[in-house]
Amino acid sequence: DTIYILIREKRGQSCEQRLESLLQSKLFSFALDINKVRHKVVAIAGDLSIDGMGLKDSDRELLVSKVSVIFHVAGDVKFNETIRDAVTHNLIGTAQVVRLCHQCRALEALIHVSTAYAFCQRSDLEEKIYPMKVTPEEVIRAVQTMNDTELTRYY
Repeated sequence: DTIYILIREKRGQSCEQRLESLLQSKLFSFALDINKVRHKVVAIAGDLSIDGMGLKDSDRELLVSKVSVIFHVAGDVKFNETIRDAVTHNLIGTAQVVRLCHQCRALEALIHVSTAYAFCQRSDLEEKIYPMKVTPEEVIRAVQTMNDTELTRYY
């Protein structure tokens, strides 16, 4: 009966202000009268790049006890990010969402929307999963232990 949206504060705007801007945008202008359902949409302050998703304990408990479906659509689609930022936003952030899912008592589904990625260094591409030289866990460990110079050299 309620939609909780995890939104980080950005450019001096609170999560509530950012939600209001989003709901008043053209994106929602054609679909419905947002004023009729606005009371069902609740902003929760958080940031996937922060340990624990930046959630207050009370907000985490609310999500854990109430949420039945999670849509994870917070990936970073800037392909010119540093490896540290890309891994923090896309791998570590997603891992934190999955950890939250394991805590949610009423969870029925996790829907993860990700960017499509292609091996740009290949001239032939098939619809298959290509073997990686390192595991996601190894990449995360590298970001957590290497400095920026070392990361640039290896990744």
